[in-house]
Amino acid sequence: MTGLMRLMLLLLLLLLLLMLLLLLLLLLFGGGGSGAGDNGVVVVISVGSATAITAVALLGITAVIAVAPLLFSLMPLWSLTYISYAKNEK
Repeated sequence: MTGLMRLMLLLLLLLLLLMLLLLLLLLLFGGGGSGAGDNGVVVVISVGSATAITAVALLGITAVIAVAPLLFSLMPLWSLTYISYAKNEK
């Protein structure tokens, strides 16, 4: 495994850990204002939930973009040539 692949895996793991942390924070503190009497508190909690959901969605998209080149770099080139060869044989 080359240094670049190790770096990509490390960045991917860090992104996934950050996503899990944000999801945990969302589950713990993103109650949507249930039981809160003050309207200001309800608005703040709701905005916090929306922000956390947006951040998790953006991190998910970033993780997918980070994983795609890694998967293509791990796929051996001969399998791609074999697939194209098999298509031409039919």
